[in-house]
Amino acid sequence: MDQVQWVVVLLHIYVTPENDLISLPIFVLLYDKKEQLIDKQFFRIKSSLEYSQQNSKYNITEIIQSLNIVLQNDKKIDSMIIGFVRIE
Repeated sequence: MDQVQWVVVLLHIYVTPENDLISLPIFVLLYDKKEQLIDKQFFRIKSSLEYSQQNSKYNITEIIQSLNIVLQNDKKIDSMIIGFVRIE
């Protein structure tokens, strides 16, 4: 069972949330060296935003969280695509 620990995602968005809690749905597509899709996995990152009472705005917030990507087979990962799912 392989476990991948290298994931870096930078995201810059402007939001006006109804509350301080946010939930970011994410998908990960995993490919082998022949660019064949091995697996797809879905995650949800939950965090909260910091609100400044002083200037009535949300502060820039860093959300740092690991994704535990686990393969149930013996295939090796060569590349991956990480994306955000828009759920309405």
